[in-house]
Amino acid sequence: MTEFMYKKGVISLSKRPTFIYGFQLILSALCSSFSILTISILLGKPLSALMFFIVFFWTRLFSGGFHANTYLRCFFLTNVVYLLVVLISEILFRFSSIPLLLSAQILSGLIVLFFAPIRHRNHPLSETIYMRNQKVSRCLVAVFELLFPCLSFLTGSLIWMSLFSASLMAVAILMIVPKIQERRNQYE
Repeated sequence: MTEFMYKKGVISLSKRPTFIYGFQLILSALCSSFSILTISILLGKPLSALMFFIVFFWTRLFSGGFHANTYLRCFFLTNVVYLLVVLISEILFRFSSIPLLLSAQILSGLIVLFFAPIRHRNHPLSETIYMRNQKVSRCLVAVFELLFPCLSFLTGSLIWMSLFSASLMAVAILMIVPKIQERRNQYE
């Protein structure tokens, strides 16, 4: 796609690496999204894919965290994380414990609030973007922390809180992993 745009004179030679990277990210995200949607349909749980896209993808976009070394590993990791979110949300839903769900989502929310955004050497952020991402991730978590318990209350089903809690836990864990790696590297 980049070569086509370059040959047509739409982009300059100096912009090619940026466009290549952008197209790789778009294709990677589309493949992961399509795969997750397909898996959710096969599992008979399309709501889980919707919640995963809303909570996991949007929160991760601004909060950062662990990044796989290759696009293929990222694809597999994202799908495994999605399947774990579905499994954990099912376990949380079966317990039907509001205190457990609230504890899980509050703890995960606090991790995002205190650590976001995670700085990654392969994705450097300017101070302006860092501050913007921090505000956006905090706003998202605050809105989600209020929205999904309300949806669960209004619908009479804890599925919303279960899916939200599991998705936000996945974000929090993927934020903690680079922090642990960072500390390990300091003491080696």
